[in-house]
Amino acid sequence: MERACEQHRSSFNSAIDGLLFEGNTLKQFMANVAKGIAQSFLAIGEKIVEDWIEQQIRILVTTRRPRRPKWRRSRRAARRKSDG
Repeated sequence: MERACEQHRSSFNSAIDGLLFEGNTLKQFMANVAKGIAQSFLAIGEKIVEDWIEQQIRILVTTRRPRRPKWRRSRRAARRKSDG
């Protein structure tokens, strides 16, 4: 959340600089502020999705059952053939 506030603050400061030092209009100022806020929310959304994907991969990797050795599978298959 702190990161989001910092990004909002940064975009606002950049828009003010444009208004004061670059001769931007009030309309451009408002557009720059809105653009900065939208970009920071997009970055937050991207981070949430990245964290979720990472968590899902971690769960998949850590909960996967190890495969049985081939010799155990072949013995079981041989038993089934002899029973049937």
